[in-house]
Amino acid sequence: MARQDVSNHRCDGGIRAGVDSGAGSCRSTERTHQRQTTEEARVIVNASRIASLREQGHSWSQITTEMKIGKGTAQRALVGLPKIEA
Repeated sequence: MARQDVSNHRCDGGIRAGVDSGAGSCRSTERTHQRQTTEEARVIVNASRIASLREQGHSWSQITTEMKIGKGTAQRALVGLPKIEA
């Protein structure tokens, strides 16, 4: 069986050269990876509004649609609030 030529679309040097060029790109931007940092990714949400909607019986889906945030963001905001004893 003949071996197929596998080359990277970024350059003609094959996979290893493509990996090296990607690492060079990261080094040139002084970042270790391409994802956003935690500080860049965080959004400011109104946690008391989320708590109010939950008390009114809204689902996570309804809250996230209304506030245009993700479910995890809403849940993290709610966990950060102090508990009120009833």
